[in-house]
Amino acid sequence: MGLMALIIVPFLIWGDQFTQFTESRLAAPPSTLVAVALCIALLAADVVLPIPSSFVSTAAGYLLGFWGGLLASTAGLTLGCAIGYWMGARLGEPVANKMINPSDFVVISGRLKSKPFVWLVLMRPVPVLAEASCIIAGIVRVPIAGYTLWTLVANMAVSVIYAAAGSKAVSTLWAFAVAMALPGAGMLIARLTRKDRSTQIVP
Repeated sequence: MGLMALIIVPFLIWGDQFTQFTESRLAAPPSTLVAVALCIALLAADVVLPIPSSFVSTAAGYLLGFWGGLLASTAGLTLGCAIGYWMGARLGEPVANKMINPSDFVVISGRLKSKPFVWLVLMRPVPVLAEASCIIAGIVRVPIAGYTLWTLVANMAVSVIYAAAGSKAVSTLWAFAVAMALPGAGMLIARLTRKDRSTQIVP
């Protein structure tokens, strides 16, 4: 609850100012083609660059409407997953050692070896872990057919929420509150799961 409060409370306090700032920046949006290309390119590059994917996906809903935002966001996130898997499969652990915290590598690789598709879905909304899981999936050779299917499903589910938020189905304030709260919820789930696993007694 504390984590979620930390994410949402600032929006409640500075909501009006944030809304005005956001709407002023999006008052003159790019053409549809440019918006689609930018959304896909930015989300695909998120696997190697510190790009706020939640913001991009929500902005896609704002600029392209629900269905356009959903498709562009899903396509970009899925392309990023493909790039991450390819990097892991082709470049192996050397690239992981440069991009991923060693402790995260141990935890994520263990989870992907035991229940790969469950954890790929759970880690999709979690910043950093989402990208790391794609690279590590390539390293540990998660079956590519299942990897493609379940990351696509997870990306679509995440994109539905962001596209709905950004497409003015709700106010700009709550759109970006959702864009911040979803990764926060994912991090909370991952943190609680790690705690549960760490407290298990090894026979």
